[in-house]
Amino acid sequence: IILIRRKWKKRNSVAWLNSGLNSRGPKIVYFLVHFLFSFFVSSAGNSSPPARASWDVAALNCSENSSVRTKDWFRRLDPRFHQFVLRRHCRYFPMILDHPEKCSGGDTDLLVAVKSVIEQHDRREAVRRTWGREQVIGGLRVKTLFLLGSPAFGKDARNLQKLLEFEDRIYGDILQWDFMDTFFNLTLKEVNFLKWLNIYCSGVKFIFKGDDDVFVNTHNLVELIGFKTEEHKTQDLFVGDTISKAIPIRNRQSKYYIPKELFDKPYPPYVGGGGFLMSSHLARRLFTVSEDVELYPIDDVFLGMCLQRLRLSPEMHPGFKTFGIMKRRVSPMNSEPCFFRNLIVVHKLGPQELLRMWSVVQNRNLACDGNVRGSARGPLKASLEPDPGGGSEVPASNLRLGTGEEPPGPDAGHGTPGWPRRPRPPSKETRRSGHAIATGLALNNRNRTV
Repeated sequence: IILIRRKWKKRNSVAWLNSGLNSRGPKIVYFLVHFLFSFFVSSAGNSSPPARASWDVAALNCSENSSVRTKDWFRRLDPRFHQFVLRRHCRYFPMILDHPEKCSGGDTDLLVAVKSVIEQHDRREAVRRTWGREQVIGGLRVKTLFLLGSPAFGKDARNLQKLLEFEDRIYGDILQWDFMDTFFNLTLKEVNFLKWLNIYCSGVKFIFKGDDDVFVNTHNLVELIGFKTEEHKTQDLFVGDTISKAIPIRNRQSKYYIPKELFDKPYPPYVGGGGFLMSSHLARRLFTVSEDVELYPIDDVFLGMCLQRLRLSPEMHPGFKTFGIMKRRVSPMNSEPCFFRNLIVVHKLGPQELLRMWSVVQNRNLACDGNVRGSARGPLKASLEPDPGGGSEVPASNLRLGTGEEPPGPDAGHGTPGWPRRPRPPSKETRRSGHAIATGLALNNRNRTV
């Protein structure tokens, strides 16, 4: 265009006249070229970046699939599953509370997503004060979100919703979808979160997903991520308390009862939903494949079905105890702080239990007698050593939950993350394989059923 403009200035207007144009010809052409040049420059300067993807489900439209009612297997199906089957084609729901800014700026390395229900505000508060606290651990920036649905029928839904909205204004960490928060709808929470994650948090490196009644040793979790990163095993990372060769439970009294009409095959390998770690790369793949997998009433098993479609199996790690340290709930080992210090996830603890155990485990004066890997000498014993600056020794019995004096506050000190102060630390190989889990504590999950 610049060359044309120069050429027009040098040309003799007579030449343009001789070519059949009048004296206005050059001016008209020059004006048109100048106009087009200005138009394109202006368009380029004012062009806006492409619109960012957002949650695209704005209306609730979930009518039942009435064609299923004519099926023989549906007539035989336990009535408790009728509504689930009639509406399981409804997959994505409008959002009531959303925080798309949570992952903005690409400053989140580990996203902690916690399944909760609207009434459990005390559990959410305990998680925020302990393992769900947003912080930087080992160079990884950790952020937390709670995943909720709407109150079930028969509850004071309006007041509960107002309280939840007030809670979210204070903390800004709640994602809520417009589906009823019931056990069968936990799978909806799974697929809606995967979709949300795919839209807003594609830059996050790792996702820990767990329940609001578990204990998570975040330092050990970050250490596990470090090991997997060193070994270049993070791309399809999916690790937790793996359950293999399980079959559907046919006991009608069980929470996990599944009738034969709904599913009559062994389950694929899956992890206990109390807590597991996955890479964002695999999370995106799970979202894609999940859209072709029929929804299933048990969310843990549903994720196992999605992994099976990808020809992947979850990795077993003995640091994840989603069924407790010992199967017997009354076992004293389930309340031994030294085990909690060396594990990653332990289920199940109430809010006050979680706060007390977190306080004890984080206390730098906690000492664990003997080798933390355990041996024939028996279970680890815990005690609080005297503070070098003074203070009396607290008996080991006081460290067990619900007994003795209240332990020091959560800010009393951290010591070496994840390991006792006194005993010789376990080798790197031991920590990789089991985070120094005592011998004999690892549960045999291979023949467990759900």
